[in-house]
Amino acid sequence: MLGFAAIFWLWDSPAFYDETLRNNVVYWLMHVTILAAALALWVAVFRSAAPLAFLLIFATCLQMSLLGALLTFAAVPLYSVHEFTTTAWGLTWLGDQQLGGLVMWVPAGLLLTVYSAIAFGAALRLDAPLSSAGHQAAPFRRIA
Repeated sequence: MLGFAAIFWLWDSPAFYDETLRNNVVYWLMHVTILAAALALWVAVFRSAAPLAFLLIFATCLQMSLLGALLTFAAVPLYSVHEFTTTAWGLTWLGDQQLGGLVMWVPAGLLLTVYSAIAFGAALRLDAPLSSAGHQAAPFRRIA
């Protein structure tokens, strides 16, 4: 998780992000490293016990949401490469950054929250007490 977070924040820092749109090699390096880090993160999640999987996903959600919120609430534009590219879309330079931050924060945050809730539920099931030997509790009882 730390590797993914470090790579994610590095490439979203203004100097590195701006360079990705100025240099095709750097652009592809960004995509390859983020993809590799994300794959490593998800492999770690799926190979971990449910409590650790929950923590990995939850921590990833928090750091991505933090970056999205920082971009959304920034008072000034951070990425100089978008200074003259956003008007064609009817957006200001800052508005484009804020929209990108919202997309990173809300939809991505919701998706990771759902995944972490699933992992949390699995972790709770692991901690559930076992029923007495030979008897399995019924999940629902009908009240007559």
